[in-house]
Amino acid sequence: MNDSVVKKLIEYYQQKLKLMQEILQLSRRMTVSSEFDQLEKHLMARQEYMNKVDQWDQQIQLLKDKLVAETGAAHWADFKKQQPEVLQQLEPIIAAIGAAAKEAKELADQSRAEAEQRLKELQLEMRKMQSSKVGMKAYHNKPKQHSGYFLDKKK
Repeated sequence: MNDSVVKKLIEYYQQKLKLMQEILQLSRRMTVSSEFDQLEKHLMARQEYMNKVDQWDQQIQLLKDKLVAETGAAHWADFKKQQPEVLQQLEPIIAAIGAAAKEAKELADQSRAEAEQRLKELQLEMRKMQSSKVGMKAYHNKPKQHSGYFLDKKK
């Protein structure tokens, strides 16, 4: 088994962990953001991090496949059984990645629910404004009033 490939695999998992921690920090900032513009910026940054995580996942999978091929294992699960020392090195990192991902998802769900609630409140406020007298004048066209004329039929 190639130790440099194992070291690289550990390094890639550590890079993925750093990205997941950044995603977690963004998720925390999203829960305290009250402005939709800030929320949008955080979501865009979070999506960039997610794309980078996907790239690291691809690299990790390539290294896993390489290790499986070098050891002659049928698949990754067999490799883990044959090389438990590698698994012992990876388990804490993988567990930390999973914990960060879980917490980030919970925070993202919470901020999405809060944003949906704020949006509903804004929509309700808009309906109230549109149905008020001031709103009717502002949002609806006034019918044109034609100048009338008076006919006196009594003479």
